[in-house]
Amino acid sequence: MFEVFAFYITIFETRMHLLTLVLIAFSFFFGLYLQRGRFNILDKVMHSLLLVQIGNFLYELIWMLFYAMAGDDLNSFILYSIVFSFLVLICVYFNKQRHFSKINRNTYFLFSGLILCFLVMQVTGWFIGLRQYDLGLGVDPHNTIWAISKLLGFLIPVSTLET
Repeated sequence: MFEVFAFYITIFETRMHLLTLVLIAFSFFFGLYLQRGRFNILDKVMHSLLLVQIGNFLYELIWMLFYAMAGDDLNSFILYSIVFSFLVLICVYFNKQRHFSKINRNTYFLFSGLILCFLVMQVTGWFIGLRQYDLGLGVDPHNTIWAISKLLGFLIPVSTLET
């Protein structure tokens, strides 16, 4: 059987899902597209990269909380929280100067969908399955709900761009 979520890529000794790389590129270029005609290219790239990283860290923070409920510790949560806070402060600083981002109704809708996906993953035992997979005791639990949650995590910050 063909498993679309089983493809991994290694970049600078870091192993990640190919889907994650595709979503990073998609949200970056989508952010550039949404800003067309408003800023010069360097500002657009900076805004898009900043929002992609905020989306990545937001997703990872929520993921770590749910994974901790399945029995993992929160060691890296503090580091991710510090980096996420720093990125948000940078975004607030640049937003005061350039007015490129604003939380809107779509942002709330996407965030609610992300939390719903994580709750479904928690209820169905996805995080326990992932813990077993990490220990070599189970099969890879990555599925469509995980992919949707990953997509929503990257689209939440991009949805704040003012067009």
